Amino acid sequence: MRMQRDLRDENPGGRSSLWKRMIPAPTTLGVIGSLVALIVAGNSKPGALKIALAVSGGLLLMAALIRIFRATDFSSPRIVHGTPRQLAWVRILVCLIAFILTVIEDFPAIARLPAEFRSNSQFFHLLNSLPGYATLVSNPFLLATLQWTTALMLLLAIVGFRTRATLVLGSLGFFLLQAIPRHYTYYFHTGLLPLYLLLLLSWTPCAIAWSIDSWLNPAKCEANRQSVGFAVYACYAIIALVYLFCGLSKLRDSGLGWFSGDNIEHKLVRDALHPIFLDYKWKASLWLVQHDTPPLVYTIIGIFGVATELSYISVLFSRRARAVMPAMAARLSVSVPEPPSIETSEPR
Repeated sequence: MRMQRDLRDENPGGRSSLWKRMIPAPTTLGVIGSLVALIVAGNSKPGALKIALAVSGGLLLMAALIRIFRATDFSSPRIVHGTPRQLAWVRILVCLIAFILTVIEDFPAIARLPAEFRSNSQFFHLLNSLPGYATLVSNPFLLATLQWTTALMLLLAIVGFRTRATLVLGSLGFFLLQAIPRHYTYYFHTGLLPLYLLLLLSWTPCAIAWSIDSWLNPAKCEANRQSVGFAVYACYAIIALVYLFCGLSKLRDSGLGWFSGDNIEHKLVRDALHPIFLDYKWKASLWLVQHDTPPLVYTIIGIFGVATELSYISVLFSRRARAVMPAMAARLSVSVPEPPSIETSEPR
């Protein structure tokens, strides 16, 4: 009793501190309020109310996130403990993936496709209105020039030469190369995640390690630990949100019926037969169908895939998850290599 009395005397504000912990902070209320506004806007009919809710919710969420980021020490081991070498590794890996996706496709062959194949809806309407775009997609020489110029920019970004400029130019070229096949076919997700990360890396100090820039001018390639940690955390956040939205979209569109063995089998076969992707000599999804795999196996694949996507958000809060979840995602992609569509997973 005496010890408890002493503790109360030493901490007279104990009750008030507990009371403050029971009441959400203004920032937390801002995040919750913005999410509620965005959810209501997403389920509202088109009109002024929908626009007002979306704009106000977006601005409120942005303000809350800015306040959180300013108050967070991203250099702390409890968050990410990002290092210059980790950020450099992200730059190298992302640029390498984008480089491979750029060089493996035969973009000049797109010039042989009829102009009637091009879509004119939503974003593609803007592409059609760009000056010179029609000439670009109908000229194999211009398409090859765009392809190999983008590949060169990405290669220079890998080695870290004029990193900021080559990342910006490489990401813009990669964006256009990713848009052109979708313009003639349909909206698929393969290649979007590297594009998001490329656009982010252009604004980060990712050249302070393992780069020619840091070797030529070490004094210029310096950054504080906070900015490096935030950059690494932002990369994790983009990947986690992409996986999370992919998992939520499956549950929103199909509910629990998405896990049906027949449904998973249908999607795997359909995606494997899409002609616009690489012609693999061996496809795991087709092998499963040819060997009369029980529906339970497809259900397990679906459960594992959605569980991985929904739980990937844990990398933002757990060091153990940052070690486990990338391996699970890689295992998912390698086990059943499917080019994703609207209903399937984003990362390959």
